[in-house]
Amino acid sequence: MGISKLLAPTLLQLFDVKVPHRYARLPSTILGTLHDRRKATLLGVAHLGGQYADEGLAVARLLTTFVLIGSQHLQPDEESVSSIEVLLEDADALFYDFDAFGSILQPEAVIDSLLEFQSKVGGRTIQRGQSMPEILYYTGKQEFFSAETALGVVSANHLPSLTLGGAAGGSMKNNTWVRLDFSSKRRFRDAIGALHVLLRFFGMIAGRPQKIDGLRIFGSDEKLPIEVHWCLPPGRDRRESEPPHPADLPLNVFDDHQEYATVLPKWISREAGWADARQRYFSSLDMQRHFTIDRLIAAANMFDILPATAIPKTGPISGDLKSAAAKAKAIFKALPKSAERDSVLGELGRIGKAKLKQKVRHRAKSLVDLLGRRFPDLPSVVDIAVNCRNHFVHGTPSKVDFYPHISFLTRTLEFVFAASDLLESGWDIVAWSEKATSQTHPFTEFRQSYKSNLERLKAATAPKKKTPKK
Repeated sequence: MGISKLLAPTLLQLFDVKVPHRYARLPSTILGTLHDRRKATLLGVAHLGGQYADEGLAVARLLTTFVLIGSQHLQPDEESVSSIEVLLEDADALFYDFDAFGSILQPEAVIDSLLEFQSKVGGRTIQRGQSMPEILYYTGKQEFFSAETALGVVSANHLPSLTLGGAAGGSMKNNTWVRLDFSSKRRFRDAIGALHVLLRFFGMIAGRPQKIDGLRIFGSDEKLPIEVHWCLPPGRDRRESEPPHPADLPLNVFDDHQEYATVLPKWISREAGWADARQRYFSSLDMQRHFTIDRLIAAANMFDILPATAIPKTGPISGDLKSAAAKAKAIFKALPKSAERDSVLGELGRIGKAKLKQKVRHRAKSLVDLLGRRFPDLPSVVDIAVNCRNHFVHGTPSKVDFYPHISFLTRTLEFVFAASDLLESGWDIVAWSEKATSQTHPFTEFRQSYKSNLERLKAATAPKKKTPKK
């Protein structure tokens, strides 16, 4: 069997496909060979039909999720993946290793000695020209950082490619790959699941979901990668977006390469309990500068699905209230089942437990303690944001016109959620708050516009003065 052509991002056409009988359906995993003899593994196959011949399918059309191409096939249920590497869209900003590559500022001072050495090793004389020479360099630094995490060892590595030169000139291009080495071999789908966690982390740091510019895995032959073509990869919706400036990122690696090694392991160690809430945040991040009521509701609900360790532990309720709640439960439990009965019982069961406002305020407290001067009245803003959510979810009456402030209130909830998560993972938020910014990240946009947005919100929510009667 061979792959004829790719008809669309998820649509493949195969030829010379052997099947046991004329009406047989293709399996969900297909192993094949390309024209250059490389092995192809198709995963997540859905057979759409094709043209039949006497001994099988002359042409088969199918949808697929992954196409893996390399020197070997991969069986999806075997634990054969030792590591996975991904090339992220904003890798240059995420891993801004400014000094790893460059050009010599005064090349005329060293060009003679370099040409003399090159003439000796090359076997022929290279003459210096009359114009100003240019010398590019790569320091040879490959590993940018490495951190042992619950998923495995995560590292970022510079892998430059260069041309040898000649009459057409020479060039040097770098790609920085994120690599995850597993402690033991994993199934392919487990490796992709681990990659999703890294994509959420680096998307949050970059300020936008990351498109995947390259993906590969290593199997039994750990020196030869298997190219992974993800037919419908995670990425970013077509919302307004711009590349982040390295100085705007929460982890500014130009100043401190070790921040990744400190923050990333702690952040990943909390993934099991935080996964659902973080996924909601990541979905909102995909909308970039597009703000809606639904996005605000989703931002508020993130706090309701946090693990118990991330929300306040309320103290015991008073004896009278506890007794009254117990009597009310007994009364309502005796009633026939109905939506109203169950709703009241649900509310009685939540007596003494933290409400949404308390949860958001709890997450905001650490930010207020450290950056209260930059974010004055933050507890009041999050209260208003929850009031807005309650208005659109429960119909809670409100005299405030929330629509002009949806963007600010949503940004507030999202910033409190993500920033407190990073802060508890070891992020130096105070150092970040003191740096200049070009506002290419949601965090810095929120920081710079906070006080002006706060003033507008205060004016909208201030009690209206009564006009004195004449």
